[in-house]
Parts: sequence; structure tokens; C-alpha cells
Amino acid sequence: MALRRAQGIEAVETDPAVRTVAEWLRYWSDARTRLRPRTRNGYAEHIDRFLNPCLGGVLLDELTPGRVQEVFDAISHHTTAGGVLLSW
Repeated sequence: MALRRAQGIEAVETDPAVRTVAEWLRYWSDARTRLRPRTRNGYAEHIDRFLNPCLGGVLLDELTPGRVQEVFDAISHHTTAGGVLLSW
């Protein structure tokens, strides 16, 4: 485990009450080592464009299904550059 931390693969565990959604999403993304570049870029774009602005500052301990649903409902009203509604 120490080797994985030193390589930056595994984050040092922190109390979930003080870890934000943005921190967890960064950890989650970094842990996905077998993604194709295009998939990784797509995930990063969604995280940066939608999830972090809406939920990034929320503590994991305070994250609820209702709050996540509100964000996804709001995101569903966004459109792509071509004018197509986003889908999840």
C-alpha cells in the first residue's frame, strides 16, 4: 500500500467527513489505470464541466441521493455544442 501511495496510485485515506466530492472524483479518476485516452478525457470533461461545479465542494458525508438527483436533473437541461440534450 505504501508503494502505491508513493507512486500516486492510491491516495492517503482521509476521514470521509472531510473529503470533498472533488477530491474523491480525482482519486476515482486517478485509480482508473486501464482507460483509453478518449474515455479518460470524456470522464475528465464531465467531471470538470458538470460535477465539480455543482458538487465539488460538498463533503462526502453530506452527499445525499436527493442532492445528486437535483444535479443530474439540472444537467439534463444542458445541450451539446450541436444543440442535442445531454443524456446520462
